[in-house]
Amino acid sequence: GAWTAVIAKAAFGTPLVVRCGFLWADFVARLTSSRLRRWVARALEGLAVRSADRVVVAAAADAARIIDRYHVDPARVTVIPNYVDTARFRPDDGVVPDAGHILFVGRLEDQKNPALLIDAARTVPGVHITVVGDGPLRADLESLAQANGVAVHFAGRLAHDALAGLFRRAQVFVLPSRYEGNPKVLVEAMACGVPVVGTRVPGIADVIADRQNGLLCDSSVESLRAAMVELLRDAGLRTRLANAGRRYVEAHCSLGAAVASERALLEGITSS
Repeated sequence: GAWTAVIAKAAFGTPLVVRCGFLWADFVARLTSSRLRRWVARALEGLAVRSADRVVVAAAADAARIIDRYHVDPARVTVIPNYVDTARFRPDDGVVPDAGHILFVGRLEDQKNPALLIDAARTVPGVHITVVGDGPLRADLESLAQANGVAVHFAGRLAHDALAGLFRRAQVFVLPSRYEGNPKVLVEAMACGVPVVGTRVPGIADVIADRQNGLLCDSSVESLRAAMVELLRDAGLRTRLANAGRRYVEAHCSLGAAVASERALLEGITSS
């Protein structure tokens, strides 16, 4: 839909800010083999970002790709991550996480790769998983969990207000996606003081600094299993990563930080 804003800029001479949480052309390239659809996505995305006075993206890697791919002036590209309400999504010292509780939140489709989590948990003793979300893979995932003897509770879709309490009851949050934009659910988990594990893929690796505010793993059963086992066995590591994750969110992904960045960007446009 950005082409309509491009036309409006040309017609009325008003500044144009293009904001994207992920690069549409990259997602289309992963979702289809159609050369025509890929070409259209690149063409429209390129038109939008080259026409914009400012381009706002949620991750530094996306900014670098836009600058390189579409030859956009770096001064016109700003990184503002997705924000989290840190007053709602916060740790609660009165809540004790359930031992062995692994949490996954996301659409049940191939991009999110939830089957990897179930496969990796198969030989981890004492683990029980809560899966929040729904999608076309649910029936297959239920069968996979049953066949492998993994305790999985499929909670379906939940109201957003219910997530903070669920995060706090988990010992570990896992996001095993094949790729991401700027995954807000990961930031929400970190805001709640939950130690996180994510696959080393675009989007997730922009948020998690390995062994600093979370753990990164390869997209393999062995690597994810090792990361989960290490966190579940090491309370000190869980505490250190949980505290660092919360500090990261407060510094980079709070509503206050996002508003300040957006205000500075708009003031810079209107004063020029």
